[in-house]
Amino acid sequence: MTIVLADADASFRDRLKKRLEKITGVKVVGESSGTEETTAMILNRKPDIAILNSSLQGGRAIDVLQHIRQLMVPPTII
Repeated sequence: MTIVLADADASFRDRLKKRLEKITGVKVVGESSGTEETTAMILNRKPDIAILNSSLQGGRAIDVLQHIRQLMVPPTII
């Protein structure tokens, strides 16, 4: 299972990544703090799951969701 993490707090992303990657079969394929970077990462890496904080640098997670839904079938969003 591949995951993209998006949160403005780098230390939170790091802690969450370490916990997730302890789970067999889970791989974090990208981390970001902003809406544009998150959108590009999801479109390019096509993760199974995207974990998004509601507030990101440059906008909101809902902006990312609306954009990727127009361009692809989105991953599971948490």
